[in-house]
Amino acid sequence: MKRPLHRVLRTAPSAVAPALAAFRFLAPVVVPAPVLALGGLALLAALPTVARAQTDTDIFLVTMERTGAGVALVGAPVAVTDRAGYDNQPAFLPDGSALLYTSLRGDQADSYRYDLSSGQATRLTRSPESEYSPTPIPGRDRFSAVRVEADSAQRLWSFAYDGGDPRLVLETVEPVGYHAWATPERVALFVLGDPPTLRLADTGTGKAEVVAEGIGRSLQPVPGRTAVSFTQELDGVWWIRELDVASGALRRIVRMLGPDEYHAWLPDGTLLTAHGSRIYQLDAGAAGGAGAAGAAGQAAGEWRQVADLSRFGLEAVSRLAVSPDGSRLAVVVERPAPEPAGTAGLPTGDGSLVAFASVVFGSLLAMINPLGALTIFVGLTAGYSARHRRLTALWACVTAAAILLVFAIFGTAILRFFGITTYAFRIAGGILFFAIGWDMLQARRSRSKTTPEEEEESASRHEVAVVPLGMPTLAGPGAITTVIALMGQAEGAVETGVIYVGIAAVLVTSLLVLLAAPLILRFLGQIGINVVTRLMGLLVMVVGVQFVLDGLRTVVLEILG
Repeated sequence: MKRPLHRVLRTAPSAVAPALAAFRFLAPVVVPAPVLALGGLALLAALPTVARAQTDTDIFLVTMERTGAGVALVGAPVAVTDRAGYDNQPAFLPDGSALLYTSLRGDQADSYRYDLSSGQATRLTRSPESEYSPTPIPGRDRFSAVRVEADSAQRLWSFAYDGGDPRLVLETVEPVGYHAWATPERVALFVLGDPPTLRLADTGTGKAEVVAEGIGRSLQPVPGRTAVSFTQELDGVWWIRELDVASGALRRIVRMLGPDEYHAWLPDGTLLTAHGSRIYQLDAGAAGGAGAAGAAGQAAGEWRQVADLSRFGLEAVSRLAVSPDGSRLAVVVERPAPEPAGTAGLPTGDGSLVAFASVVFGSLLAMINPLGALTIFVGLTAGYSARHRRLTALWACVTAAAILLVFAIFGTAILRFFGITTYAFRIAGGILFFAIGWDMLQARRSRSKTTPEEEEESASRHEVAVVPLGMPTLAGPGAITTVIALMGQAEGAVETGVIYVGIAAVLVTSLLVLLAAPLILRFLGQIGINVVTRLMGLLVMVVGVQFVLDGLRTVVLEILG
């Protein structure tokens, strides 16, 4: 049961009662500010995370040519699919005229056909169930697919090439995840479990025997051999291995470049794989495919890069499929989900907005350094009543926030009016930061904030909230320079908004520190405050060095043209 705030205050321990009393006094003014500021900052920082949490996949076609060194990918990739959603698991028809693939739309996955000559896609299956991994069955005018049935059983079915005439292939084997045909009657299955197993099934008898455990999701028929290749982890290392269907013999082909990655075969036995955005090949002799020598044991050879698709903007390549004549390569790539409405221009996929928000909050907090202002605040308000001290802290932070927001809005225009370039200001600001940080590292008050003479004069004044607490103690030259430099780095309305929210969040934090000044001083002592100030000083110096480097880089790039 919740208790009203005034009852909490009456029953609170004496050590925290003053802080709670201050909270009650300032709640109508202070509570909305930190909630909105910190909540807004958290929301802005979380947006790119949400955007990249759900990734879509698309299929692209790349033309391949044989070269003296192996294969080469020529021309730009052509998009088979280009939409927000899951399009995956490509497989070429035996005559190479079309590509089968899975497309998930809503909660329904169906098999589609993409005609290479016309570029048209056609939906094949229209059942209430979902079908995955459409794969041509060798020697038959049908394709197979894993169907997720009404009771969630995952079994292997076959269909005519128009998507009709569904037939259950293996009645008792489930749950099937992936499959690859070695012959028209023998099929290798990835069966889900802990661990997942490789099973070799006979469609005539309906029986399936376990061949290996702990396998990966990539299964491929080996060209020119009655064999299937698969991935498996052995002693902490992922391998591509081969299963000879006739003899049941297993052999290692090559180590993989990463865990459970996909692979595909060219007709001549060259092996392809992808790692990140790069495509690699293993020569036919080393892979032992297409009838080449490849006895039991480990094959020799090393992966060799043949292409990097990042130059076309394609990253995170996963599945691969090769056309029967070896002239086309289908690749599946991941891409970020569409931007939510109202977030146009929001950086996604690489966490850049989170990094920018961290720089804004960290640099402003280190430059304003509320703990460093704490001792000045306590000294200047020593004779004040508790209520007067709270109001002084509030107005000091409001003044500092107003000053920083003014320079955030008009600072760049001021620089342009005086003909000062942004990068020149960054260099000058970086030098100033370094000097302030050096003073803080020595645990002494920087002269760019307040001088001893100013502090002495202020002590005789009745009201010190605006000067020197609001400015220059909190919003001093260093903080103003930081804001202007950050605004010069902001790209778009979202990053500009992050700076505004950052200013509010840091000043709310400063207000809370000043309100709790007696408790903090009693807890940390002067030594503790000096330690924190030194750490803040180091951070300020690092920020200063980075600003100088950014400014110099811009100058160098302009000189080089």
